[in-house]
Amino acid sequence: MAWNQLNVFKRNGTSVPYSVDKILAAVNKAFTANNEDFPANVQQQLLSKINIYDGISVEEIQEQVQNALMELGFYKIATDYITYRAAHKELREDEGRLNYMEEYSNSSDNAASSSETDPNSNVSMKNVANLEGEVYKSKNRKLQRRRMYKKLKSMYNKGIADQYIEDLNNHLIYVHDEASTPTLKPYTYSPMESVEVQYNDFHGLMSLKSLYDLVDCPEVCENVEDGVWCKYPHNLKIKDRDKWTVVTRLTKKRRHRDLYRVKTAFGEDIIVTDNHPMIISDDKNDTVQAVDSLGKSMYRLPQQISFDGITQVDLSQCCEYDIVKKNFIAQHETNSPYYFTKRYIQINRNLGYIVGFFIGDGNYDNTWNTLMFSQKDKDILVKLSEIFFESFGVVGYESISSSGDKWQLKICSNIVNQFFKKFLNIKDKSENKCLPTNLLMFNEDFLGYYFY
Repeated sequence: MAWNQLNVFKRNGTSVPYSVDKILAAVNKAFTANNEDFPANVQQQLLSKINIYDGISVEEIQEQVQNALMELGFYKIATDYITYRAAHKELREDEGRLNYMEEYSNSSDNAASSSETDPNSNVSMKNVANLEGEVYKSKNRKLQRRRMYKKLKSMYNKGIADQYIEDLNNHLIYVHDEASTPTLKPYTYSPMESVEVQYNDFHGLMSLKSLYDLVDCPEVCENVEDGVWCKYPHNLKIKDRDKWTVVTRLTKKRRHRDLYRVKTAFGEDIIVTDNHPMIISDDKNDTVQAVDSLGKSMYRLPQQISFDGITQVDLSQCCEYDIVKKNFIAQHETNSPYYFTKRYIQINRNLGYIVGFFIGDGNYDNTWNTLMFSQKDKDILVKLSEIFFESFGVVGYESISSSGDKWQLKICSNIVNQFFKKFLNIKDKSENKCLPTNLLMFNEDFLGYYFY
């Protein structure tokens, strides 16, 4: 391929045709600064030592020119060329900051949208103070990432440090205020992200939001105006990349951006800020903001989880009861006779089905300590009732709703209610529901209806 057909990538990501004249002009300035000529034979020798290919970067060309000058014995010229490069780099950075300040001031976007490094900021009004902070954010972020990279490399290994940068670039993790003062900062996940936790005697899977509530140490208000609260736990660990990470601080902060509900390609319902990046295809770099994700799919990378493999639970060990027999257990029901329930519950795919169904469409009737389900299709509730009988030995009661447009199923058993509410820790109301916190105790078959 001829030289005039080759492309060079500039620092801003754009490409331009390769130009020999630009290289020679830059080197000639270094010779001129030393009161020396740049003869044609030296020019040819220099060019012969440079390997140009299509798609080469400006930085790589300059590195090759610098090395070629030293190989040819022009050490003073090479030094001035390095100085020339550094001066022009500083001028480019200054010009970039000046252009950004002009665009920031003239743009009709608010302060959050105009931020080039931190679009998730909690400010919307533009002023001199906000601009002052924005100007240096790009540099701060580079320093922050470099510092964190070196720290992770020294504490663990290069692989972990590389993974940290890759996860940041792929939007798998978010560093709190990364572009502010470049000090080491924690990275965070969505508050509904499920993590494996060890805390005192507890070992299980729970959301980060629930984790904050689990920690029973005192809560400290760090910032009243912004609603920032912190806890400083002891003995708290979160599993990350097959290793346990000690957590010494948890922070809860009031949100200031608009929130959007997103349905993922995996059928998950998640709540994110309007500008949260969403991966919308098999290409992990293909992202849009949540506010623009209507009608698109959202993907995320899988994470391997291991389970303890428990296949049976003795309800007498986790529920309050009045009567216990070899194979049955019962507690007195309010205004009702005793409803006997199987004492030993098999942890299998069928149980996973009814637990998953309850998380998605069920609710508690706290007056009668029953589980309630509603569906337009009665056959679905009949199937659900059969599985409850097979799993717990309890009989479900189907009835038509007062409006006459759907069927209801009631599971009248205080023991079953306790199993769901106290043992599985499934909370009331849809906005509070999550996967069982002790999910990792069970076996993979139980999870069939959650993940397959």
